[in-house]
Amino acid sequence: MTQNLSDLQVDPRLLSTLAEMLKRIGNGGLDSRVAAVHLQALLEGKPSSESSLADSAVGKWEGVVVTESFLSQTMVYKGQLLKRHRNGGGWVPAEQSEGDESKPYVDETAYVGPFAMVFGNARVFGNALVCGNARVFGNARVFGNALVCGNAEVSGEARVSGNARISDNARVCGNARVFGNAGVSGGTSLETGSHG
Repeated sequence: MTQNLSDLQVDPRLLSTLAEMLKRIGNGGLDSRVAAVHLQALLEGKPSSESSLADSAVGKWEGVVVTESFLSQTMVYKGQLLKRHRNGGGWVPAEQSEGDESKPYVDETAYVGPFAMVFGNARVFGNALVCGNARVFGNARVFGNALVCGNAEVSGEARVSGNARISDNARVCGNARVFGNAGVSGGTSLETGSHG
């Protein structure tokens, strides 16, 4: 039997909550997975409050439960405004430009963990992972399936790509290039040359 939507008796508060969820999904302020949990609660007659939407867990990365309020944090670091990245909760530039190579950019597909930082004019894209206490800054580029983790730093004009792994206390800086399946670890510091 088909039922008209106009015949349904729906609590206006539920509609208001649902409308708020849809608005936040549309502007990127609410993860669709979190919205699905709240929608299920609505359907079961257990509506979520406005405050619970703000503190909903988006994910758990590196032992940190990342909530909407966590993701709304900002800070100024070395004169640059940073915000939390939606994929991992790490610090990334608040102002970015995908199309302008001279500006910073962190792709939504890239993971930046909650303790990691990307700043300056650095660009991280593709399936790259920046985790632990890693830092990517200057005009550095990290892309492909590259991994920068531990206390590693990638800076200057350095490029890390492919399946390269930079870990521990390693530093890749200057004009160094690390690509393919190459790994740089320990206290190694690369400033020039191509390694792959």
